[in-house]
Amino acid sequence: MKLTTKRPIRFDQPKGEVKPDASFSIRRELIRVITNMSCNNKNHQDKVRILGGVHTILNHCVEDQQNPYMPQWCIVALRMLLDGNPENQEIVRGLNAQKVVNTATMRELGIEVTKMDGDKPRVAVVHPEQEDQLQTSKS
Repeated sequence: MKLTTKRPIRFDQPKGEVKPDASFSIRRELIRVITNMSCNNKNHQDKVRILGGVHTILNHCVEDQQNPYMPQWCIVALRMLLDGNPENQEIVRGLNAQKVVNTATMRELGIEVTKMDGDKPRVAVVHPEQEDQLQTSKS
């Protein structure tokens, strides 16, 4: 039997180039399990924090071609992990914005994130006519 190694999955590939893999659904289901087990259960919320799960959930809040609802599950999971748990809330409160990323999908929706007061990110809705004005003013 010949063993082959798998190439790592890249999430920035165009949709047609990513081949389905079992790990996609496993990650989604694990986040769903964490979400459901953390609901009104401080003991489980604490265990997830101790094992580094809050940061792991935050790292999965990205667009995923194979799991389009992954960011939504992560947001619900974060809500359950932070609900009534000041220690978990402190982890999120202690995060710093590193850089602002505006994706093509956000531009299509007319959304732009900018840094404002004290480097806090602010979401702005950009209408098509305003975008043209912004482009000419930046030139």
